[in-house]
Amino acid sequence: MRRLIEMVLFLLLCFSIVTTAQASDEVIDVYGGISYNTYSFDYHNDMVEHTKDDDDGINPSKIKGDESYFAGARFWLNNNLGFGIEGEELEASTNALAYDNNDDEVRYITGNGVFEAETTGLMATINYRLPQELYNDKVIFILGIGQYDSEYKVANGLITGEDKTIGGKLGFEGEYSITDNLALVARGMYRYANTDDDSIAFEDQSLYDNLPENGGDASKFDTQEDYDRLINNFNQRNIVDFSGFEVSLALKIRF
Repeated sequence: MRRLIEMVLFLLLCFSIVTTAQASDEVIDVYGGISYNTYSFDYHNDMVEHTKDDDDGINPSKIKGDESYFAGARFWLNNNLGFGIEGEELEASTNALAYDNNDDEVRYITGNGVFEAETTGLMATINYRLPQELYNDKVIFILGIGQYDSEYKVANGLITGEDKTIGGKLGFEGEYSITDNLALVARGMYRYANTDDDSIAFEDQSLYDNLPENGGDASKFDTQEDYDRLINNFNQRNIVDFSGFEVSLALKIRF
């Protein structure tokens, strides 16, 4: 929630600065809405796909799509070309995390709070509106490039990490006018937001307190070796991958 509030405040600040600088005959769009997303998380989902029926009766779930929120502002230089800013916050979770322990056996961490991740994207956008004679100024193509900040925790915070990556979005939107200055917008986009392999950090100071021989919860990790194998797999693969498709609905106000 803190990230979302910071993002909205930043967008409002940018909007107020640009609004002050704009001439009265130029057009500004401000919009916000909700999206349904698909996420990649290829490594975890591949493990789940190949091990749905485990001998222990564990069926770990895939990290699936979820709702997210976004907001932005767009400043038109002419009838067809505009520039803007846009932010969004995405969340993902699963209650059974699958991983390969490097000896051809898939292991699981199960229970509430097994894997929770969120990322906030803030980007600059280039917008191209199709000429009026084609779609009556109702279709816009969008390209966005910016930074995604991701945070996640595994096994109720036994492993935590954060990362930043340059990502982007590409897609289009169409609008249905409600009034001269208010419109309902539908969008279809593809997002790339995949962390780098070598930039994941871990906090494992609580590991030893949670190992069985130290009186900890045996359901988290059976041995030190299990933990080490999990860390190695996380370091070798992009576990936080919010890349995917989104379908969005938003309200847009034109000034």
